[in-house]
Amino acid sequence: MRLESIKAILLVALLSFLLFGCGGGGGGGGSSVTVSASVGSGYTVIPIPNWLDKVYAFFAGEPVYALGTGVVNQVVAVPSWEGHFGGDMMSNTVIADIASDGSFSLTLDRSYEWVLLLINSEAASLEEKVVSYVAAKVTEEDTLIAYSGKSLTSNLDLGTLVNNGEEAEGVNNSASFNLTLEELTAVAQADNGYKHMINAYLNYDPATGRNYAIAPIFGFQAGNISDFTGEPTTPQITGGGLSFFLETGDLESPEKIMDICLGLGDFGLYPPGIIADAAGKVYDSENGIVNDAIGDSNMGLDGSPWTDGCYDGDMGVTFPDGGSQRHVFMGIKTAADQLQVPKTGMPEGHWKLKSGETTIAEFDLAVGSPYDAAGNLTIPVPAIQVISEPDGRITAINTSWFVYSPRAGGYLKLSGSNALALDTLVSGSVVTVQDEDGPNPSSEAYNVFLRDPNDYGGPNGPNPYPHQSNGLWTTAIDFSAETIPWYLPGSEGASVVGHLSPTFIRVDVAMGGIDYQFGFNGPDYVPQ
Repeated sequence: MRLESIKAILLVALLSFLLFGCGGGGGGGGSSVTVSASVGSGYTVIPIPNWLDKVYAFFAGEPVYALGTGVVNQVVAVPSWEGHFGGDMMSNTVIADIASDGSFSLTLDRSYEWVLLLINSEAASLEEKVVSYVAAKVTEEDTLIAYSGKSLTSNLDLGTLVNNGEEAEGVNNSASFNLTLEELTAVAQADNGYKHMINAYLNYDPATGRNYAIAPIFGFQAGNISDFTGEPTTPQITGGGLSFFLETGDLESPEKIMDICLGLGDFGLYPPGIIADAAGKVYDSENGIVNDAIGDSNMGLDGSPWTDGCYDGDMGVTFPDGGSQRHVFMGIKTAADQLQVPKTGMPEGHWKLKSGETTIAEFDLAVGSPYDAAGNLTIPVPAIQVISEPDGRITAINTSWFVYSPRAGGYLKLSGSNALALDTLVSGSVVTVQDEDGPNPSSEAYNVFLRDPNDYGGPNGPNPYPHQSNGLWTTAIDFSAETIPWYLPGSEGASVVGHLSPTFIRVDVAMGGIDYQFGFNGPDYVPQ
């Protein structure tokens, strides 16, 4: 595998994370709405313990409650801002006690999006702490779990919550939203990734501000470029992989970082069950993604994301922003070795970040699985249309978006208004067009990123990052003005020295702290 290609892939992933994954302020100071409900007979409300209860528990032992038993005492609202999330936003979390009669009420700032959790604050372990997501029943098949303050325009009364497994379902009160039922349904069909925000709550200590945030990146094989020259009618997804970043400010000590980089002491992430990468390497609760191969030979390669850090085959550490932030990169696999996401779901249970034998953070990745029980994607899914002239010169690339509808039994194309409604949960979308061979066949790597023609500043211009758009409706990006022409793979013009031909086209969408990447590949694409 070419080192330059590895560096380029990692750098693109890092840019994606920095553009989409970090919350970092924003929001606040807006108008507010009240969300209220009562838990039904499927839940048991326990009181918040006073000091005497705690003394008794010290001597008698803590009670143990299993996840899903319905034992609750609080509701927690976890925020994101315009689809962005970072651990530093957890200070805006809203918590309310559940009254003895089962009722609760929270006042939420409309600047944010919110995920509401029923919790048992006295649970013996983190795996038992979150009992249910508070969901609004939109249709018989669809529930809403991410509440956008921009869409929620008046107080929302969810009535009596019914215990339906991991969701506490409230009544449909669509009058509280500035959306039609069709628009609200489109949002409900694509907001499942927001369940991932449970991990922000589980790994935040309000007393110290310490937090660990995991940012999954799901990559999907979306088809061959040559199959997308006509108007798309449905997506073509054939498989998915997983890599992820772990962000923390808890490794501020250079000594800690150096120990990890030198492979001194065990540091790694352990899945709760068996999961393999594309190369067949198996990880489980005993065999984690660890720093076993880090050492002097791979410290800070010039031009790579690891200039101020280190890496091995499946994890690494780096310090962006001149060391002012520390992002611990775990499982940053190449495209050839991504962890493979089973369509039957991720392994159930918590992935544990360990330093030696000590668990320092826990993450539930199964709740944010992009697949439903039948293997259908529960997120916005793109399809492209590559428009070209008879000689193969590309003049435009259109992107359309779809969501899976259980009622229709297939993927439905988002209309403009439905996409705008869903856009309130999206932090950004990017189209990347890349020719890995470049205009000179002898080049090791030549990366060309598509930019907004109205905002293009050249490689050293004011906006050197890939084109971004918060719009998920069908978009057309003009290629006709490109100085170096692009040609369809396999066309006569693609073989001409000096012309560009996409090795792959990738469409990203980020929401709720997760980045979803969809790759449309040319015939010369080789996972690296």
